[in-house]
Amino acid sequence: MFGETPEQQIASGRHAKCGAQWLILQPPRSLGTGDAAPLHFFGAIMDRLDMKLAIQNAPEYIGVGLSVDGIASLARNHANFTVLKVEGPVLAIREVIERTDGKLAVFNGRAGTELTDNLRAGCAGMNFLDRQSRVFDLMGAGREAEAEAVYREVLPGIVFAMASIEHLVCYGKRIAAHRLGIAEVFDRTPALAPTAFGLGCTQRIADALGALR
Repeated sequence: MFGETPEQQIASGRHAKCGAQWLILQPPRSLGTGDAAPLHFFGAIMDRLDMKLAIQNAPEYIGVGLSVDGIASLARNHANFTVLKVEGPVLAIREVIERTDGKLAVFNGRAGTELTDNLRAGCAGMNFLDRQSRVFDLMGAGREAEAEAVYREVLPGIVFAMASIEHLVCYGKRIAAHRLGIAEVFDRTPALAPTAFGLGCTQRIADALGALR
């Protein structure tokens, strides 16, 4: 859910409440750095929306968001803050889970980077696609060695795609397109333009992973 002011996100949330079980709040870029502005922004929304809420937190990628201290403070003061969607390293994720006493269902992204360790750290889930979903099931069954073997199959593609957000949008969707049999990919400008070498990399990664069905 996006909006430049708490009022805009509150209005959107009340509109969505008729069908949604919970909502993800997005931080506008205008909040800048530090915890003060995001805490005020999210707190104002959580005080006025009577439903389960999550926040998207990716300061390393978008330049705005909460620190671990800020997330813990928000969790202490707002009972309806129950889900956290993050894009961060596993050590930070573990600290968040410990500092919030497991109150939050934490979902990490980064295309499944550090997938098995994120699950060991206590993540409720990750960004999943075929093999990553298989890893999740194997870890839940206690079959960690098998999970690590499957994870190694997809890891080169994850490392390649997650060089940056722009890189992920440009090449990550091309890997998916190759695997889905989609011949032509369109970019929404402004966007990173693919290179011939980069396209070769995506083709090799897609070929190694095989078709998506």
